[in-house]
Amino acid sequence: MVAGLYLKRMCRRKVLTVLMLAGVWSGLWACAPGAVDALNTAPAVLASQSPMTTSLVKTATARPKPSPVIPRVSSPIPTEPGIDVTQAQEILPLQPSSVLAVSRLGEIRIEWPGTGESLLYYEVFRRISTSEDWSALEQIKVSGDNLARFHYTDQMVDPGVEYIYAIAAVNTLGTSSLITESDPIKAK
Repeated sequence: MVAGLYLKRMCRRKVLTVLMLAGVWSGLWACAPGAVDALNTAPAVLASQSPMTTSLVKTATARPKPSPVIPRVSSPIPTEPGIDVTQAQEILPLQPSSVLAVSRLGEIRIEWPGTGESLLYYEVFRRISTSEDWSALEQIKVSGDNLARFHYTDQMVDPGVEYIYAIAAVNTLGTSSLITESDPIKAK
C-alpha cells in the first residue's frame, strides 16, 4: 500500500507541492533552480515504480487551475450631490394612519399609531365640527422607534359640543405631514 504525504515549500514565490511516497521517493527539496526541474521529472522517475504511483504523482504535481477573474463593476461617481435642505423640506413625513377619539366625562382622549419615521413630535389640533378653523393644542414629543401608540387627553372641552381632532407628524427639518382627522365626537 502506498501512503502519501504532501510537503509544501516556498521556492521562487511559488508553492511547490511535492508528493513524498513512503519508501519510493523521499528527501526534502531545496529552494534552488534545480528543484523546479526535479519536480517536473519526478513523475517519470516514479512511473517506472508502479501504475498506481503514476496517477498519484500526476495528481500531486498538476498545477492548480487559476481562479476565475471576477470583473469589478464600478458605480458611476455622481456628478451632482444629493438633495439639499430646501428640497428635503419639500418631502412630507408620513401622516398617522388613523386617529381615534373617545369621549369621557369632562374630557376626550385621542389615540393614534406611530408612523415609524424619524420625527420630532406629533402636533394635535382641534376644531368644532361646524367650524373650519383649527386650533393647535399640543406637541407630543417622539422618542425611540416611533412605532408605539400615542395619546393626548383634551380636558378643555364643553359638554354637548361636537369636536374633530387631527394629528400631523413633524420631522427633524420642521416639515409637517398632512393631517389625519378623527370622526366627529361629542363631549360629555
